Amino acid sequence: MNGHSALGKAVRAAGTRLGGTGLHLYRGSYIDLVLGAESERGTVTLVAGSHSHGFPYHDTDPWDNCLLLIGDTGYTFNGRTNGASLHLDLDVSQPSPRGKIRFAGKMLRARDGAPVDIELEIPVALTGLPTRLLGESYNFLELDGAVGMKYTPYSLSGDAGRIRVAGADLALAGIRGSCEHGQLTNLKAHDFALKYAYVGVACPGDDGYGIIDFTSHALFDDGIVSKAVDWYLRKSASALMTIEDGKLTDGNPHGVYSPPQDDPEVVLFENQVDLGPAVLQRQMIKTRDKAGRVLHGLREIFTAKPGPKKRTFHLNRAQVNVVLFLLVVLDVFLSTVAICFPEHWSQTFHAMPYDDPAGLLRRTGSVWVAFTLLQAIALFRWQKQSYWLPLIAGVRFTELFSDWVTIIAAKQMTTLGTAALLISPPGNLLFGLILISTYKRLKDGPLPGGSFFTRPWS
Repeated sequence: MNGHSALGKAVRAAGTRLGGTGLHLYRGSYIDLVLGAESERGTVTLVAGSHSHGFPYHDTDPWDNCLLLIGDTGYTFNGRTNGASLHLDLDVSQPSPRGKIRFAGKMLRARDGAPVDIELEIPVALTGLPTRLLGESYNFLELDGAVGMKYTPYSLSGDAGRIRVAGADLALAGIRGSCEHGQLTNLKAHDFALKYAYVGVACPGDDGYGIIDFTSHALFDDGIVSKAVDWYLRKSASALMTIEDGKLTDGNPHGVYSPPQDDPEVVLFENQVDLGPAVLQRQMIKTRDKAGRVLHGLREIFTAKPGPKKRTFHLNRAQVNVVLFLLVVLDVFLSTVAICFPEHWSQTFHAMPYDDPAGLLRRTGSVWVAFTLLQAIALFRWQKQSYWLPLIAGVRFTELFSDWVTIIAAKQMTTLGTAALLISPPGNLLFGLILISTYKRLKDGPLPGGSFFTRPWS
């Protein structure tokens, strides 16, 4: 339950940041459907959805969307005003709503983007199936209105309908598919933004059925909290279900191929919706079941937009050169004193006569000679071979503990010696971290020039 623990800490931290006034929640809802029908022009597949403000993110504007496939011709529609062209006349507050799916307006023909007048009217009957509380399995927030999704799937069927394309009517029969209604409650927090890998497929005809397959994820994966949220969503807000004859069966008994996000071969056409923090690709796909029947439906792919670039601490070229030069000078001085003047070292740091039968002080001085050599090479090579910066960081990290151990283990220390050895490990740590941060910055391009006194931030 490491993920559970991390989520609890994230929630408490969010509450603290808001001054103890409570967590900021938002709510959104949607109705989405996928249906297949038979016609004299072949299979007709309609994907239609109406989404309120706040779905799936708190700053997402309302959006309606349609993907329509008639034979081998596709059409797409995006609208930012609910109900302007797409009308889902379905009262989902009823257990078995009946109504119509209507559209009147222009869709874009997928092959060339040309606007085409489309009218459709499809009477359908929905059969409500058990409501699921996605993401609320453990009620980790311990709030009355737990964060998550109240999700109700429906079996969809219809006997007849009609579509008019550029004035030409087309009759529909054998309408089958699935519909879903979701009510989302979530935190207005970067780490709790979600996405989902979704596939919905409709098989038309008297023996038709619908397949819904989705796995929820955190939209961003840039921190431990986001990773914990992703773990939680995959466990508690994902499903694979088959809707057939007004019943829901968990699993995929018809063996429908549910294409992963990285399979481009199944895509017939798509359009995109700007959701604010992410762009959503809504794709009309072509797939098959284990009997070889060709099926069509929807696949959704979320792509997070790059966030604002975080300010990072790093040095410019002049500052790197100065730091490496000072480290060379420091280690030349230390190694010279330790090797050539060990008596002076012993008096300065310990106020004791020099007595070192094992030659450990001179041995340490020889280590500093190696430091000097490596840092001198880095001074001349780092701009062409940037790996010298993390290498020197590793050199500095080798002395993180030795000086403090000396303070504890030595028989006697002077005030000057104690102060110098106390400062040395934090200094080595700081130099190492700065060099690593600067090396990471180099991945985005050359460092700026400038003087040593330029502020080292970008």
